Amino acid sequence: MLRKIILVALLTCVAIPALADNISPWQTTCGTWTANNGTTTIGPAASISPDTTQGFGGNYGILFNPQGCVGTQGPPGPAGPAGPTGPQGPAGSTGATGPQGPAGATGPQGPKGDPGTPGTSLSTTQLKFLNPNHALALSSALSQPAWLEKGERFSVSGGFGFGLDGTSSTASAVGLTGIMRLTPTINPYNAAGFAGVSYEPGLGMWGGRVGARIGW
Repeated sequence: MLRKIILVALLTCVAIPALADNISPWQTTCGTWTANNGTTTIGPAASISPDTTQGFGGNYGILFNPQGCVGTQGPPGPAGPAGPTGPQGPAGSTGATGPQGPAGATGPQGPKGDPGTPGTSLSTTQLKFLNPNHALALSSALSQPAWLEKGERFSVSGGFGFGLDGTSSTASAVGLTGIMRLTPTINPYNAAGFAGVSYEPGLGMWGGRVGARIGW
């Protein structure tokens, strides 16, 4: 038991590091301190304490870096003599155009002109073309719906169209629309073409349309 106590005491004395004889801590208001004992480095920092740093023992070297240390600014020096007058600069660019002046007074009215040449009178037939009833009837007859039922290849639909503009004048037209399937099946799509025609007997006006339809 006594031998174990002596062995523990001997190991404890060997593990304690020896403190250096340098001054610690090292502090500065500018620059940095760095300490090195050959194996470990402390810093750089404004304040270091090698003697109280755990695990840092033995003699060490100290390095001070004065970077960042600037003295107080001195008083301003006297003003130097005035320099010679420089050459005259180039002429400036032309200024912007001024605002437009006020408008002048209105002049006197000119003399009355000569009468114009009388226009040509429209005939009764020409006046009918100005009546929208005929165009309304023609477009109504042309817009008859057309469709194909399942299994049908072709179909025709027809009907009458009428036009009335709120007066006693009326117009009527007849129209036909045909549609034909262009594809034998609907896989992957179903295509059809259609055409229509309409006739308004009052003025002998004709109208027509041609188109196609694709569905899937």
